[in-house]
Amino acid sequence: MIGNETIPRFKDYVICFSSVLFIFIVIFYGSNILCSRTHTNFHTFYFNWEKSIPFVPISYIMYFGILLLPYSIFYFVQKRKDIYTISIRLITAIIIGGITFISYPMKFAFNKPEYGLSIEPLVLIIGAKYNLFPSLHVALTLIIIHGIWPYLEAKTKRLYILIAILLILSTLLTYQHHIIDVFGGILLAYVVKFINVNLSLK
Repeated sequence: MIGNETIPRFKDYVICFSSVLFIFIVIFYGSNILCSRTHTNFHTFYFNWEKSIPFVPISYIMYFGILLLPYSIFYFVQKRKDIYTISIRLITAIIIGGITFISYPMKFAFNKPEYGLSIEPLVLIIGAKYNLFPSLHVALTLIIIHGIWPYLEAKTKRLYILIAILLILSTLLTYQHHIIDVFGGILLAYVVKFINVNLSLK
């Protein structure tokens, strides 16, 4: 049993983060490879007004910020139970996302303009080609920020609200996701919280 007030040890961080990373690599990239080999027709869904969304390459700075966000858990979270709760929610979101990716693979509908940056390989590593709906970029961002929220002071909360907004916007401005993917990611974060809270009450 994980004590609610127990201070997390380094071992707890290693167990949780290695578990999340392993599940992410296997499911996120595995589902993308599986889709590329077993599907020839990929779904697209977007609103016509999305064509007016500008492609802003500098937004990749915030898009890649998702790689730094998990370190906020190291810095802020002070209870072992919360470390494990956040990790379980992240893993649950990844699993549900993977099932959706395989069941209903989607691809981005627009071609990216030429932007003169040699970062496409890194973009494909962070955001696989067919793993669009729901946006795990959005879901994992919201799950992490929700998890550290009780530990934040008022000023820091405002900062993380800004970070969440910029990270979510970056998925649109880099042409990695459509708006439906963003809302799917928000819904996924909520569903994962709902599942976790209800299971913990039993």
